[in-house]
Amino acid sequence: TQKTAYEMLRSLVGSEMCIRDRAKIVTKDEKENGIRAILNLGHTFGHAIEAFKKYKGITHGQAVIYGIQIIARISYLEGLIDKSKYKDLDNTIHSLELDTDFQKFKYQDLKKFIMNDKKVTGGKLNLIMLDKNLNGFKTNKFDSKNLPKAFKLN
Repeated sequence: TQKTAYEMLRSLVGSEMCIRDRAKIVTKDEKENGIRAILNLGHTFGHAIEAFKKYKGITHGQAVIYGIQIIARISYLEGLIDKSKYKDLDNTIHSLELDTDFQKFKYQDLKKFIMNDKKVTGGKLNLIMLDKNLNGFKTNKFDSKNLPKAFKLN
């Protein structure tokens, strides 16, 4: 069975995912249409934050946590997940006692880095979003106005 983002996040925090396990997932899902999408959840925004910070003063893991929070908000704004699932995921992230203040970043500052992401094809940004069961999936069908909104939603 496929793990949800929530289950994956909890298991990753509980133990380090080894390179062998990641390689198995990548091999099974080379086109990022299934389980591999969950591995890349939050990475588009995380990579943009790292680049904006010139790869200084932030770890990859911390940037990805911010990215997961942003994607959860976009998925909520898109109506893909309901408020209770969004809140559950947000509460889980907060319970890890990590820095969760991604709103210190502005979408406008990250936009140029986001559009240079490897998931941009034909000028269209593909994001790993969350569905109603908190499974990750890749799509370029979303309202681009929700990207900056995600940074402001309370």
